Amino acid sequence: MTPTAIEVQGLTKAYAGRRVLDVEQFALARGTIAAVVGPNGSGKTTLLSVLALLEPATTGRIVLLGRTVAGGNRPALRQHIVLVHEEPWMFSTTVLKNVTYGLLARGIGRREARRRAAVTLDAMGLAASADRPARHLSAGQRRRVALARALAVEPEVLLLDEPMAGLDAQHADVIERALAHLPGQGRSVVLATHRLATAYRLADRCVGLVGGRMTETPLDNHFAGTIVETGGEPVMQIAPDCAVHLATDLRGPAHVVIDPRTVILSRRPMPSSARNAFLGRVAALAVQGEGVRVTVDVGVPVVALVTERSFREMGLALGQRVAVVFKTLSVSVYGGGRA
Repeated sequence: MTPTAIEVQGLTKAYAGRRVLDVEQFALARGTIAAVVGPNGSGKTTLLSVLALLEPATTGRIVLLGRTVAGGNRPALRQHIVLVHEEPWMFSTTVLKNVTYGLLARGIGRREARRRAAVTLDAMGLAASADRPARHLSAGQRRRVALARALAVEPEVLLLDEPMAGLDAQHADVIERALAHLPGQGRSVVLATHRLATAYRLADRCVGLVGGRMTETPLDNHFAGTIVETGGEPVMQIAPDCAVHLATDLRGPAHVVIDPRTVILSRRPMPSSARNAFLGRVAALAVQGEGVRVTVDVGVPVVALVTERSFREMGLALGQRVAVVFKTLSVSVYGGGRA
């Protein structure tokens, strides 16, 4: 059996009696990267804070590096795990001193701390900024400083909250390359993101999180909006010309998820009993396992997972006009209130 870095069972988190996290089971194998994918407000940040032992779970069991987390051992276990926030806090000093702080706090000598800091800053493309005031940097630069600060202490488990947010392609690539090397060093990573492309490129395993609940199916088509009743039917507007018909008795603010395996594509309008049919253009194509992920822009990106044979027979190409069809029963609804 592969040893685990993190194991979770029956984990819940509630604020003022409102449950925002409900994870029945989750395990992170050592030396792997797991991506937790979900829309804003799905519970990703709360999950990372609980896993980092910065917030206590309301109920449930967490095992970190083979040790069950309990009140007495939390401070010692925190030494092995680091969380990098989406908007990291910087000390009012130089970039270099920000990165050496955690090393010095762990008893590392000043010379070795400066050496490690220099190595990680160079890896983040920030060697020339070592003596600059950290708080004067851009948001993207501060995010790279925070990652350098985390990598310098060589944690066994690294938790990252939207690490690519606000970065241009060049600097996002710098971070992706740095993260890709971590499993080979025996480190384990949980990456929370709403960017599916990032998750698929980096992670050994992708899980979805929506409404605080986890699913092993990555959430390609997740949308947030308000369910209203139109013509006696529940509908959510996800784009100006794209209103999704639902099979639910829920109303109000909610999330919807459409399984990409249930999305049908057609080169021509097709007769169907499905209530959801939209016209769009192929915006992206990517191989996924034995199939092909086809992203169609219908005002928002909708992903369909088709077989390689279907892809060839339809002769799909970028920019091509296609019909997107899916049934109301293929749309999962989270949140909202009873009508």
